Amino acid sequence: MMRDENLQAASSCSPFLRAFLQTDRVWDDAAKTEWADDVERRLHEVRSQIDPGPLVLGYTIGRRGNVIVVSTVSRNELSKQEIAALSQGQWPSWDEIVKAVPEFTDSKTGFDACTNFEWWKKWDVEVEMSRFRIEDGIAE
Repeated sequence: MMRDENLQAASSCSPFLRAFLQTDRVWDDAAKTEWADDVERRLHEVRSQIDPGPLVLGYTIGRRGNVIVVSTVSRNELSKQEIAALSQGQWPSWDEIVKAVPEFTDSKTGFDACTNFEWWKKWDVEVEMSRFRIEDGIAE
């Protein structure tokens, strides 16, 4: 399983992990779903408290299983500089979002060119757990 040092380091970032480590629970599917639920809840809370405009009109939150995605809602016309900033992950109010949901600190930025033409960042419980396993040198 995961070593305590890596979990302790991660828990300093994640409110959920900080609380979870104080229990004697195991990392099962229920715990992973609970973590995703907590990330989604905190993301909704912070989104309701920020006003990212005018570059980004707002953010949408989506979920599939234990994968949480936050996407921009932008104007139809953006300047080249604005497109570059969003593509590089320089999103308005992002510091406030990461402060509330530190799990998104290392999230990658992508662009949906097929359906909604917006930028997205995602966090996946399984990817996070795999990262812990790799850091511990544990083969899957």
